[in-house]
Amino acid sequence: MNQHVLPREPLTLTVTCTPLFSKRNIQADRWRPPAWQVQVTFSRDGMAGYFCLGGLMFLNAIQNEKLKLRRMMLQYRAALTIDKIQGANHSGIVLAEQLIQNVKPEIIAVYWGVRNEFPTNGFIERMLEAGVRVGLPTINSRDELEFHRFTGSFDKTPGLYNIPIPPIDSRSQIAPGDFDLMILPGVAFDRSGRRLGMGKGYYDRYLQKIRPNVLTIGAAYEFQIVSEIPVESFDQRMKWLWTDRGALLFPED
Repeated sequence: MNQHVLPREPLTLTVTCTPLFSKRNIQADRWRPPAWQVQVTFSRDGMAGYFCLGGLMFLNAIQNEKLKLRRMMLQYRAALTIDKIQGANHSGIVLAEQLIQNVKPEIIAVYWGVRNEFPTNGFIERMLEAGVRVGLPTINSRDELEFHRFTGSFDKTPGLYNIPIPPIDSRSQIAPGDFDLMILPGVAFDRSGRRLGMGKGYYDRYLQKIRPNVLTIGAAYEFQIVSEIPVESFDQRMKWLWTDRGALLFPED
C-alpha cells in the first residue's frame, strides 16, 4: 500500500491575485492594480500556519499576543544591570549544588546565555567540576536543534545568531534520549510552566524527542514570570522554574 509522507520542509502555497478597488476610487481604464502574491505556510509538525501578503506577515490572535509580550520582556531584559546578571549567575551555582546532591544527573542539556539571557556559566562550571556531562545547543543544516558535548572550550566560529557553540565532530553529539535534565532559556514563563521563547519553535520540537521523565527546568529572572502565557497546541510545559531569587517554583496544576 502506498503511503503519503509529508516532506520535512514547511509546505508553502503561493497564489497570485489582483485586489479589487471601487470604481469611485480609481478609474480602471487609466491604472491597472498590481498583482500580489499570497503565501500560506503550514509546517509538517503541527506548528501554526501564517500567511504573507506583499512581504508582510499576518499572525493569528495568539501569535500576536506572544509577539507583544516578547517585545516587552526583551526590552526589560536589555536594561538589566551587571549586578543583576551577576546575582542571577550566583543563583545558578546554588541550583547546581542542589541538583548534584538531590537529583544526581549524569548528562544534562543547558544553554549558554547571551544578550542578557539568564546566565548559566556558573551553573555549567559547577556541573563540569562534578563530572556531569554537559551538552550545549547548536542548529544543524536541517534547521533543527541538537546538542553537542561541552568540555569547557568553544569552537572558534560561533553558531547561528552568533551564539558560542562547542567544537563539533562525529562523536560530540548527544542524543535526545540520553539526557536526565534540561535547562531551557525563555523570554517569559508562567507558574503553570508555560514558556515563551523567541518564536522559532526549536525547543518545542526538541522536547518532543526526549524521554517523558526528563526534568525540564525553565530559567528566568523573576520579572519574567507572568500570570499567564498565551499558548498554542505545540507549546511544551516546564516541570520546574528557576529564578534569580534561587527558588525552584513547581508549576501549579
